[in-house]
Amino acid sequence: QMVRRIFYVYAHVYYEHLPDFVEIGEGGQRLSRIADLNAGFCHILGLCDMYDLFDASLIPPLREIVSIYRSSPGWIRAEPAVATDGNGSSSEPAD
Repeated sequence: QMVRRIFYVYAHVYYEHLPDFVEIGEGGQRLSRIADLNAGFCHILGLCDMYDLFDASLIPPLREIVSIYRSSPGWIRAEPAVATDGNGSSSEPAD
């Protein structure tokens, strides 16, 4: 439930406040903080994909954004790390 709420916050920010992430810097230069917003979104999306926490594409406003990220060439569906016992061997039981 909490993860779903995080995605609703991102949906709201993307659709209502995106222009606020472009600010005027020194000398009138436009500085974009959109990359920071996108990086945070990608981290949350990656964690959700890795641990099957929540499918963000179920939220209609995010469906297009999620499909863009997942279809990008750099998107890798990571597998969760396996815990080790400190000696380099896996702590999962053998089959």
